[in-house]
Amino acid sequence: MRKFFESNRSNPWFWAFIVIAAVLLVAMPLMSRSAGNSGDEDKFQIPQGRFVMDYFHSDGTDTTCMKDVVTLNGKEQSWNLKYYGCSFDVVTEWLNETLGIEDIAKTRHICNALMGWLIVLFGGLIAWRIGGWRAGVYAMLLLFFSPRLLGHTWNNPKDIPLAAGVIMSIYYIMMFFRQMTPQPIGDGDGKGKKAMPKVEYTPLPFGDKFVRIADIEAIVFYVLKNTPKFNPLTLLMLALSLAIAVSNRIGGLIVVGYMGLWGLLWLIRNGKRVGAATVGKTILTAIAVCAIGFFAGLLLWPYALQNPVHNSIESFRLMSQFDVQLRQLFEGSMVMSSQLPWYYTPKFMLMTIPLAVMLGWVMYPIVGWLASKLKGEAEKDSKCPNSLIDSIMVYFCFLFPVTWIVITGANVYGGWRHSLFAYAPMAVAAGLGYSTLVELFDDKKDKAWAKICGIVAAILPLLLMIGPASYTLRNHPYEYTYFNKMSGGVEKAFGNYEIDYYYHSMREATEWVMANAEPRADGEKTLIGSWHVESTRYFMRHDTTHFSTRFVRWGQRYEYDWDYMVFPLTGISGDYLKSKQFPPADCVHQVTVDGVPVALILKRQTKDDLAAVQLLRAGNADSAKYLFEKVLAVNPYNETALSNLANISLQRGENDKAESYADKLLEVDPTSPQALQMKVYALLGKGRQDDAIALLRKAKSGGNDAFPYSMTAQIMAQHGDLASAFNEIGAMLDKGLMDQDALNIYVQMRMQQGADQQSAIMSFYTALANGLEKNGNKKQAEELRTQLRGGK
Repeated sequence: MRKFFESNRSNPWFWAFIVIAAVLLVAMPLMSRSAGNSGDEDKFQIPQGRFVMDYFHSDGTDTTCMKDVVTLNGKEQSWNLKYYGCSFDVVTEWLNETLGIEDIAKTRHICNALMGWLIVLFGGLIAWRIGGWRAGVYAMLLLFFSPRLLGHTWNNPKDIPLAAGVIMSIYYIMMFFRQMTPQPIGDGDGKGKKAMPKVEYTPLPFGDKFVRIADIEAIVFYVLKNTPKFNPLTLLMLALSLAIAVSNRIGGLIVVGYMGLWGLLWLIRNGKRVGAATVGKTILTAIAVCAIGFFAGLLLWPYALQNPVHNSIESFRLMSQFDVQLRQLFEGSMVMSSQLPWYYTPKFMLMTIPLAVMLGWVMYPIVGWLASKLKGEAEKDSKCPNSLIDSIMVYFCFLFPVTWIVITGANVYGGWRHSLFAYAPMAVAAGLGYSTLVELFDDKKDKAWAKICGIVAAILPLLLMIGPASYTLRNHPYEYTYFNKMSGGVEKAFGNYEIDYYYHSMREATEWVMANAEPRADGEKTLIGSWHVESTRYFMRHDTTHFSTRFVRWGQRYEYDWDYMVFPLTGISGDYLKSKQFPPADCVHQVTVDGVPVALILKRQTKDDLAAVQLLRAGNADSAKYLFEKVLAVNPYNETALSNLANISLQRGENDKAESYADKLLEVDPTSPQALQMKVYALLGKGRQDDAIALLRKAKSGGNDAFPYSMTAQIMAQHGDLASAFNEIGAMLDKGLMDQDALNIYVQMRMQQGADQQSAIMSFYTALANGLEKNGNKKQAEELRTQLRGGK
């Protein structure tokens, strides 16, 4: 260690690296303290951490953590957390239990930030090993000032620990093969410019000779003496890094593939020089280290411990195609995550990765090639025989996961958070690109133009990082909402893409209500409605005397009882967000990033809408109608009042009124399926069939709802155009959409053609299964086919 510092103490980039790493080690945990909880923490990960701790506390008798259904807050819910490694959740739960920490989220966020710091540190270390301390400094800064990555380091306890384990594994894989590579000790035989240098050990001369048992002892001795010694710390850290990755997501096994490919490239480049003994020793050691890392990663994962190989394979298969499907706002439309286009992840990356990183990443191969030509391949290779392999693998470790997502059509959502583990290698390559650019001018510093160009090249990445750094300072702790300037920033993203998709804003929104809510006149607790009620409840845990919480859906919000409502703007129609009626009239505060809202706080203006809904359910339509009309006098765009008045009007044959109410709803949200249906029924009631069909046609082109197809089929069937009706239903099924009315029409038409009812139903559902599979819902498709086969 002393020799290491002695050789680097005069290098200013070395000290810059040390200072930046030390500052971030302190800064990142401190910054995490102001973060909100992520969307999965309160609802899934904290409970699963407790369930796993209960498993270990009970010596394996409490198996709640491995059940498919669990009871939380008195309600049963589906639970697939057994398929996830959860070492982060278990360790932080253990810390909170052991130290008696009440603010459990704070502990989790500090630990999460430390895992993020490891990503920054090891990204810098990889760049240093390949390109020197300057490259390491650039890589660290590029990683830290990547707002999307930074924002996730506060509270993403799955993707960030996985990314930390992967980037650490990449570093130690690189070191493993470097330590197995013979170092040059001479200039070769002098024959030609590209003569290979001499190396410090020679291959074992086995040849084709028969090796007798009696020779084994001599062979072992020879191998130990004439092959390089492994660094025990490298092997230990490689196994630990793999364990960290696997223990959080089984997909961390991807690093085993990285190691295999790295080894193949190493063998192609160095095989003739190292000899059979070193190759054999390297392969056996790599297998042993990977096995140890894999099984170590299962120690805090009860489900995997039951059957390490089988259950790990099952988890890997399920995690490769996430079962959970979420509605995502993408390119201005609401789309199920299983049906997002193939370019979803690449496009999101292009929109949200800083331009500094993208430019450096593109530049590195170009300036690297120029540098090798100017300095000569032999000179560069003599410094580090593996530098080319390392650079190739850094690119592969970014490109392969993203390409795999595109090719397989993986069910991903939330931007590119599932690809966070692939991002650090990209930033590493960018750091190498900028450092290599500076190198081009290093040898010509005696010339004024070269000196100036070198200075410009050195500060270029720093200048390009000003934008992301400014966004970080302005919008902490919402860094992960960043969109780069090339995409138009968060202002252009609003209404077109999800912004606060992980609900970080729920903390600020909840704390605003606690500080500003007016007490109820009746002295009762102020009732806070929230879609992400678990997070709201967590931040209100110290004031249950004055506040209580309840779950509320956005579209049905006025059908629930609440005094204030906090809601993140995710899963909401982009057309509504961009409409003139946004924000709603009862909005009293907004949480914003760069002036763009990411969460709303609503204050209830009247509860007549709630009373009207209750009257309507009791069958008192006249009184309900009266109250709904009173509500519209307060808020002309109250969705609950408008939709119910439209329904009442349709039932009474008042089609003009129904159309008027539906048009009001469409002003709020032009793509509202409910408003569309009511307007279609009103138009048909008025005999305006052509207008209804035109509206349905427009809805088919701009949405993903079954009603336009089903309704069009009904109209066609009523007019005897069975062929067109079949086409409409076929188009609906091809999209994997289901509608009971469409099923009834389909069966009736097939029976008119001579088919029996059962075969018609089977035909319908078979086509539906094919449509589900085509649109990425493979699990649902297989479940439906199993039902059609009678459960077999």
